[in-house]
Amino acid sequence: MTTKIDVIGELRVSRDGEPVALPPSKKTRALLAYLLLEERPVRRERLCEMFWDLPDDPRGALRWSLSKIRRALGDEAHWLVTDRERVELRVPPRRVDLMSGKAPGNGEIVLEGVDMPDSETFSLWLADLRRRVEEGMFGPG
Repeated sequence: MTTKIDVIGELRVSRDGEPVALPPSKKTRALLAYLLLEERPVRRERLCEMFWDLPDDPRGALRWSLSKIRRALGDEAHWLVTDRERVELRVPPRRVDLMSGKAPGNGEIVLEGVDMPDSETFSLWLADLRRRVEEGMFGPG
């Protein structure tokens, strides 16, 4: 089975060309996008601050979201690498439209609909990502 992830336009995961249902949680989809395009291990503490800056149980919320991402990845769940301190999504670049050479067409934006206005840190990251893509500074290489 071949799993692919599209980030040009809306975030989409497909397996053998068939769409995979993504978690309904906007935070979980944003987390998937962030881990995918950050391309490096990220400290759990940073993810909790970015997505769940709550007094309750941000680490529990992060674990829940990671389990939903694993389920969406199916046979490729091994791409999601975690330890006690860090999380990383190691997707082969050829499996991601933006990283395999495809560029947004006229009017297309990266990660349409994944905006999170309640998270200033994520919003700034997403704006910077979109700027780099628009300027041709993000992509294969």
